[in-house]
Amino acid sequence: MEIVFLGNGGGRIVLDQQILPTAGFRINSKNFKMHVDPGPGALVKSIEHKQTPWELDALFVSHCHIDHCNDANMMIESLNFGNFRGGRGTLIGAESVVNGKGTFEKQLDDYFKNMLKLCKPLSASQTHKFSDSISIKATKTVHEDPSDIGFVLSIEGLKIGYTSDTEYFQGISEEYEGCDFLIFNCLRPDNDHLEFHFSSQDVIKTVNGMKTKPLAIFITHLGMKFLNAGKEAQQKKIEENTGVKTMLASEGLKVDLHELSSKQKKLV
Repeated sequence: MEIVFLGNGGGRIVLDQQILPTAGFRINSKNFKMHVDPGPGALVKSIEHKQTPWELDALFVSHCHIDHCNDANMMIESLNFGNFRGGRGTLIGAESVVNGKGTFEKQLDDYFKNMLKLCKPLSASQTHKFSDSISIKATKTVHEDPSDIGFVLSIEGLKIGYTSDTEYFQGISEEYEGCDFLIFNCLRPDNDHLEFHFSSQDVIKTVNGMKTKPLAIFITHLGMKFLNAGKEAQQKKIEENTGVKTMLASEGLKVDLHELSSKQKKLV
């Protein structure tokens, strides 16, 4: 089983100038493939890195901001071969993405929603079972889009957590307790706080607040200030202050999670 990062950019400057790609990431196993947060460039980067969208079983769209949902309709059409084989695929997403909520207009056109086998909004703590052995639980966030969700994916004996965009809040560590791997959207460096988003210090607080720390963490959704501070220096700071292997996402990074799991367990 593997995770493949197709983009690692976040924040408006990085997004608007495409300083880093904003295409999300894939989780691939033998029997299940899911694209997470298909922002601008998701289809192009998928093809470029041989992550064929028509093999997808699911899409996860955390919230309404364009760097997370822009290519969702396009990816639905691609996984259904332009509707030549409609009725494929499951989309799990925030209420705002699927149906719209408050000032946040829905991001999925009915035409594309109707191509899917299932289009389902989840709220924090709600769970969807893809199969007897694969399930996803929505996690709480504190973000501008109030229906924004992260997830914990249980698959092939592993638990993979994803924070989506959120600021630090009391109880966030418990949301991801038991995860083998945890993917953080970390926009800012050090203790540089921006409402609704994580900084490096927030990552450290979250990991150190867990009773059982993950085997490894991934840092993605990097903003301009994070890059200017030196992304390798920030990665080193997080790793040294948590004691957990910390990996920076980069375009095309592919990691075998079972192999990484075995390697890290030997070090414990």
